[in-house]
Amino acid sequence: MGSGIAALRWSLVSGLLSALGCSDPTVGSLCSAPNGATAAETIALFQDCLGVARTDWSVTRHTTTLDVLFVIDNSPGMAAKQRLFAEKISAFISAIERPFVDLHLGVISTDLGAQQTPYTPFQPGSRNVTGCASYRGDDGELQGKSCGERDQSAWSADAQAACRDLCPTALTPTDGARYLSKNKQSSNIPNGDLAGAFRCLTLIGDSGCELESPLEAAKRALDNHSLANSGFLRQGSQLAVVFVTDEDDCSVAMTARGQNNPQSLDCSGMSGVPNYNCWNNDFRCFGHNLRCNEPLTSSGVKSDCQESGNGYLESVDKYIRFFGNMRPSTKLHLSGVWSPSMLDNPQSEPSKPGGVSITYDEALCIPGAGMSCPSNTLNRKRGVHTACQDSTDQRMYGLPQLRLSKFLRAFDPNFREEVSICEPTKWQDALGWISHGFPSYVDRGPSCLSAKPRSDALGTPLCIAGFVDRSTPYALPPTLLPRCSPACCNAWSIAGTSAAPFSHSDPLDPVISTACMSDPDCFCAVSYEQCFDDLGNPTGLFGVWVKEPPHETPNNQLASIRCVTELR
Repeated sequence: MGSGIAALRWSLVSGLLSALGCSDPTVGSLCSAPNGATAAETIALFQDCLGVARTDWSVTRHTTTLDVLFVIDNSPGMAAKQRLFAEKISAFISAIERPFVDLHLGVISTDLGAQQTPYTPFQPGSRNVTGCASYRGDDGELQGKSCGERDQSAWSADAQAACRDLCPTALTPTDGARYLSKNKQSSNIPNGDLAGAFRCLTLIGDSGCELESPLEAAKRALDNHSLANSGFLRQGSQLAVVFVTDEDDCSVAMTARGQNNPQSLDCSGMSGVPNYNCWNNDFRCFGHNLRCNEPLTSSGVKSDCQESGNGYLESVDKYIRFFGNMRPSTKLHLSGVWSPSMLDNPQSEPSKPGGVSITYDEALCIPGAGMSCPSNTLNRKRGVHTACQDSTDQRMYGLPQLRLSKFLRAFDPNFREEVSICEPTKWQDALGWISHGFPSYVDRGPSCLSAKPRSDALGTPLCIAGFVDRSTPYALPPTLLPRCSPACCNAWSIAGTSAAPFSHSDPLDPVISTACMSDPDCFCAVSYEQCFDDLGNPTGLFGVWVKEPPHETPNNQLASIRCVTELR
C-alpha cells in the first residue's frame, strides 16, 4: 500500500489522538507508529492508546422490492378476528410505507373448495360441505375487491358489520390489479390511503370452506398457475408471507378428495385404524390425519399426537421445499398468527396452551345415562379447554394445530415469527419485523452504532467516516466526510423518536432532507433513543447525508464509520 495512503491514515489517527490529549507521535511506545504503518498497525495503535476502535456501516439504496402476501382464514368463526386484525393494520402500514420501498401487498383466502371434480356434489346423497361446495374455491387467487364489493350473502352479521364499519368507502386498486402497489414513481392506491385500502382487502368474510388450506393456498398464490396473480411476485424481491388462521392446515391431497365426502358413519368401538368416515367433516382433517396415544374415536385429552402419514393431507415437506426453493433465507420472511402448537404441549397439560381435548358436539349429541354418542359427533373442545382463548373475549379462540408450526419451524429462526391468535396485543410481533428485522437484510438508511463513541471536550464524537468499497468493508476511506451541520445532525437524532414520531431515519424523509439540504456530503454520529448494544447500553446512530438526489450511497460502496468507543 502506498506511503501516501499510510501517511493519510496516520494523520487521521493523530488528529484524534490530539483531541484526547495524546501527543503526536511521541507519548511513548503506547502511541508511536512507524512510517508507512499498515491499516492493521494503525488501528492497533488506536486501540492501545485510546480504548476500543469500532467500525460500523450504513447503506442507503432507495429501491427495495418487497412483496407481502397475507393468507387470511375466511371460514366461520373468523369475523371477530378479521375485524381486530384489520383494526391493527395502520401500525403495520406505517412501518413499511417508506420512500425506499417498492411495495406490493396482496391478500388471499384459505378456501380451496372440497369437491372431487368440478361442479359435482359429493356422492352418495349429492350432499356438499357447507361453504365448500366448489372444486377450486378461491384457488389462491388474490382478492382484489374491497369487502363491500364482494358477495356477502353468506357472511355472518358480524362480518358484514366489520365491513360497514371499517371500510365505509370501497377502496379498490385504481388500475384493476388484484393487489396494492406503491413506489416512488407511482401507486394504485385510491386517495393515497394505503392503510384504508389494505383494510378493505383484508375483510374477506367468514363464509369460506371449513377445510382451511393456508399452505396450499399460499403455494398456489405464488406458483404461477393462475394468470390472475400475474405481476404480484417479482423476480429477486424480498418476499414475506403472513398467515392468519384459528385452525390447523387442511390441505387435502387432490388424490384423496373423495375422502372429503360429508356423509359420515359411526366408528365407535371399531378396531384397528379408523377411516375418514368416522368423523364429521369439520373434525375429519384433524382426526383422520393424526395418531395419538389415545384413540381419536372417543372423547378426552390426547397426548403425543403426530401425523399419521396416511396420505389424506399433503405432506408438510412439500411446502417446506416449495418455499425454501423460492428465496434464500434472508429474502424470505414467514409469520404465523395462529393457535399455540401442540408441539409445545405434547401432553396437553391444562395449564399450558396448545393442548388437545376432544368432546362431543352438544348440538349433535349429549352423552349421559343410557346414552352413548357416535364418533361422528366428536369435535375439538372450544372455550377454556381448546388450544387457547382470550380471557377477555370468547370470540378470540384457537383450535389445536401441528402442521403450521411444523412448516414454519423448518425455516431460519431469524426470519420467522409465531404469535398466538388469542393474544391480539402480540399480533404486531408478527408484523413488526418490517420495521425491526427488515433493516438487517435490506439496504436502507442509517445504522445503530455497535458501541457508544467517546467524545472530545466539546462533546464531539471521536469518529471518522467515508465511503469504502463493499468488497473491502474494513478499509479506511480514501476521502473523509465532514461532519454535518448541527441542524442536520439534530434531524437525524429525532427522526422516528417521540420528538418526531412520524419521521423516519432516512435521507428522503422531509424532516432530514429539509434540515440537511444546505450541507455537502457529510455524516452524523448522534445519540438516538432506539440504539443499544447487546447489553442494553445506549450507543448512537450513524447517518450519512448525500447531497445529490436521490441521496443514495454510491453504487457498490458502503458508508463506513470508525469511532473510539468508551471502555466498559
